[in-house]
Formats: sequence, structure tokens, C-alpha cells
Amino acid sequence: MLKIIAVRHGNAAPMVGGDDFGRPLSTKGIAQANARAASVATLGRTRLVLASPALRAIETAQAVFPGFNPVIVSELYLPIDPIDNQAGEEAFAKLGYATLRTYIAQDTGWLGRWGWNAVRGIRRELAKYVQPNLCDGTPFVGIVGHAVYSNMVGAMLYTEHAEKLFDIQLGEAEALVLRPDAELVHLAG
Repeated sequence: MLKIIAVRHGNAAPMVGGDDFGRPLSTKGIAQANARAASVATLGRTRLVLASPALRAIETAQAVFPGFNPVIVSELYLPIDPIDNQAGEEAFAKLGYATLRTYIAQDTGWLGRWGWNAVRGIRRELAKYVQPNLCDGTPFVGIVGHAVYSNMVGAMLYTEHAEKLFDIQLGEAEALVLRPDAELVHLAG
């Protein structure tokens, strides 16, 4: 079965001119991502790295998984549908970095639709880059994205870990190690 290391991007520079997409990692974010790279390196070999197209996620992926050029999965950023995108922005403005459980309690449907679109995007890229028999061995797939969204993708891919994922507040450059045959691990701090 597939094993995933889901990482939230590190601290990003402030938004300039309303451009959230192009925000790079701050000096603090670079240090966080480099520190996370050290803990992720102890987990074993990584086969593939997927990332949100947001600059801060790409930079985090490059730092946490050195030697990989991350494959961009556009569905890992924000909902593609304009109505869902607006609902997501409004939810984030209201809830900030709350837990997934809090988001689900307030959800009007956009979060589930976004989650399934993200999972489809991940599966599309896995089908291109990862042979099925490689999912049974030691390699991990790294996925770098955003706060509550990383928990949502994890809960949809690993339903056996969903209850725990609902309540983890993923901090900057923190990671979730998701394996079907083992306990969920939250790499914090």
C-alpha cells in the first residue's frame, strides 16, 4: 500500500498586492523546511514528491525532499470552482488555522468537493509516475500543501486515520506520516 508524508508548507513572506500564490518562504520558513528535511530523511526512501503550485509549497518541497523536482498538482492549492474557491476563502477568513473537524462542522460542501478533486489530482500523478508494485515496498510519496487541506487529503486517502486527522492542527512545515499498516505519526515542532 501507498505510504505518504504530507507536509504543510513553511512560514511564508507576507502577501504583497493581494498575491497569495507567489509568496515565497520567509527566512523562518526556510529554516523550518530544512529542519523538517532532517526528520523526514530518517523515514526511508521517497519515490515521488507532489506539491501545490503555490511558490511556498514548491520551495518547501525542494527543501524537505532534496534532489526532487516536485510534480505540481494544481488541485492541491485552492478549489478550482469559483464558488467553492470563494467559500474556501470565506471559511479561512473566519476559521484560520482551525482543525479539520472545525472546518467540517462549518462546511457548505466546498471542502468535500475540493478534497475529492485533490485526491483525483494526486491519483492522476501517481498513475503517471509510480508503478503499482512500488507502492508495496519502502518508498514514500511526499505531498506538500496547505494547513487543513493536508489533513483533508490524508483523511480521504486513509480513512482509518480520519478521526485523528480531524483534530491535528498542522503547524508550519509540520508533517503527517500516513501508512495503512501503522499508526499515524505527526512530526511537529
